[in-house]
Amino acid sequence: MSKLKPGRIASRSPRALPPWGLGYKSGEELARLMSKEISGDPKLYAESFEHAREAFPPDSLVSRDGVTRVIETMRAFDAVPAGMKMAPERVYDNRFVLKALGR
Repeated sequence: MSKLKPGRIASRSPRALPPWGLGYKSGEELARLMSKEISGDPKLYAESFEHAREAFPPDSLVSRDGVTRVIETMRAFDAVPAGMKMAPERVYDNRFVLKALGR
């Protein structure tokens, strides 16, 4: 388990993003560039990323619609209580990706 606070972890992530987005790096490249606090076992991280690659947009930006779908899916499996209000725009923040992309 990481001892870094979430903001510290996220602030270390931009160096792993190339200017053209996450979708162009291999899982091995990402595992090498990410800090150990994030990647843990580099081989497992690389394999996991490759299996999930199609879920990542080429520019690495998170969309409101995508987050809404994730919340709906989590509700379907009772991972988010049905009555809990969850605004998608409060769940994600593209500032770190935009910084890494130089935007």
